Order: sequence, then structure tokens, then C-alpha cells
Amino acid sequence: MYDRQIDHHAPRALITRLAWLPLLTAALASGLAHAAADVHAEYADGSLRGPQLYAGQGFHSVGLINESADAVTFSVYRLHEGAGLAAFEQTDAALQAALQTADSTAAMKAFMAQADALGGTTVKAHDETDMFVDLEEGTYVVSVSVEGNDASKPVYTSFMVTEGGDQGAAPEVANAVHLSDFAFDFPATVAAGENLWEVSNTGEQPHIAAFFKLLPGKTTADLETFLNGATDESTPPPFDTSTDVSIEALTPGATVYLPLDFSAGTWVAVCFVPDMNNPSTAHYMEGMLEEFVVN
Repeated sequence: MYDRQIDHHAPRALITRLAWLPLLTAALASGLAHAAADVHAEYADGSLRGPQLYAGQGFHSVGLINESADAVTFSVYRLHEGAGLAAFEQTDAALQAALQTADSTAAMKAFMAQADALGGTTVKAHDETDMFVDLEEGTYVVSVSVEGNDASKPVYTSFMVTEGGDQGAAPEVANAVHLSDFAFDFPATVAAGENLWEVSNTGEQPHIAAFFKLLPGKTTADLETFLNGATDESTPPPFDTSTDVSIEALTPGATVYLPLDFSAGTWVAVCFVPDMNNPSTAHYMEGMLEEFVVN
């Protein structure tokens, strides 16, 4: 839903797209045996494939499969009653355009009137991962955008969830974080490696988390200075540009279970979403920026 831009005043757009990701669907058509997840979404050859129907409500695993040579970001949305895929794509495109201007409030509200953002994450090239989404009866959209390619447009697919099937329970996890207006509550220390996280938006605005691994000797203050465009253009970023971990847009009240893969070091979580009540200010400028240590 959101471009992972710095803020409206920064001279550079730091990290690619953060589309409010639509997700879910399966590789059944391709004949691949990804049997672990309940539902699959497969990105290959510039297209996104999956089933049209899924019977089962509650929390179900969604396999995110990236068969391409690029890292991509998956996102999931639940459409509101009466909304369709074509209108959703237009509204998403309008939001992306508005996020490049000084005031995106109207476009954000139009998007929120059409769909709930249920989170998403980045999947490396030729890799796959599972997330758990709270499914209700209705229509869902999955979107994929290519990381680092601002010229590419997201691709979409949709599917319907119907009655019947299993009533899935939420998985038990050791890691949890709440996204509020305007703060994170990550643990002070986090175990290295890929772990499943419970992520909840307890605020009244949509939120994301872009993660930056600080380089040795660099501080969160250095990162803030860089994000605010207060450094010379020739100054290298104070973070490791080879890492790519994210929590994609999550609508107020939503909870999702996402795999996050952190290597050892000092990390900073940042929310770039503009404040809907003060659109010239990004959430991180209001306190939604938090450092934590991975070991």
C-alpha cells in the first residue's frame, strides 16, 4: 500500500515499495508439491498464480513462493463487501501516486474504505516462506512487487474464502510485537535466525515496519539523520543495504503471524506511513522508530 519512502521532505527514496500487500493462493496449477501450507501464492515469470477458492476460516498458513531471480514482497488484503479486484488495483495505484505528494490522506482513506491490509513480507529469490492469516468468508487480494525496482508495477491475484473446511487456531509463538500510534514494542533482545512473530496493529492508523541493520559504529541517531536527508548525498548509508526484512502494511485491529529473519547485530524498526492527521509527518518522526539487539 505504501512506498517505503523516507518522508515527504527527504531528498531520496531509500527502500523500494511497501505495497499493502495482498497475499495467498496456490501453486496447484504448476504442479509443484508445496504441501506444507494450507494455501499457496506463487510468483514466477512476472505473474502471480493461485487458486480461486479456499474453504476454511480462522488462522491458516499461506505459502509465499518466489520462483524469480529477484527478492519480492508479498502482501495480503481482504476486500470489503462490494469491492472488486479492478477497483482495488486502481485505488492502490492512486495511493502510490498520492504518497509522492504532500498530502496522501484522501487516497489513504479511499484505500481503507475498500480493503483491510493483512500484512506481508519479503521473500528472497528462489525461496519460499509461510505466514498465517486470519481468514473470514469473503474476497482476498494478493499483490507482489519486485524489491529494488521502482519502475515495475505490482501484480495481483484474487481468491474467495468460503464456509466449510477447518476452523484454524492461531499458532503459538515466542515473539510478539504491537504496532501502535506511534510506537513499537519489540523485545530489547531478539534471537537470531528466522522466527515466527505475532504482529498486531493496536493503533487507529495503518502501520508498517521497515528494518535497518546498523553498520558497526553507527547509531540510531545516524540513521535518523540519514532518513531526514540531513547528510551529504555522497554520505554512505549507516546500515547494511544487503538486508531486506519488512512487515508490510497492517490495518488497525488486524493480527498476522509473520516469519522474520534477523541476523546478529543492532537493528532499527521504522514506520514510514504518513500520519493521517498530519500528512507532512511520517510515523517514525512521531516516535515509531525503535532499536533492538539480535544475538
